Amino acid sequence: MVRELSADKFEQLEAIKSEPGARTITIDPATHHIYLSAAKTEPPAAVGGRPKVVPGTFHVIDIGK
Repeated sequence: MVRELSADKFEQLEAIKSEPGARTITIDPATHHIYLSAAKTEPPAAVGGRPKVVPGTFHVIDIGK
């Protein structure tokens, strides 16, 4: 988690652990909660390929204090 101090300066506030492959969807400016999308995956079929999403495992992670 970072805070913008100026247009080109940022400060790290804390490291937040989530799940492998999770992606930020949005941040709620009122509550400061961070929402991430994630799903369980299977290894890629070919070297250098993308992992395959396991059907029915999509979920949203809500990170906040």
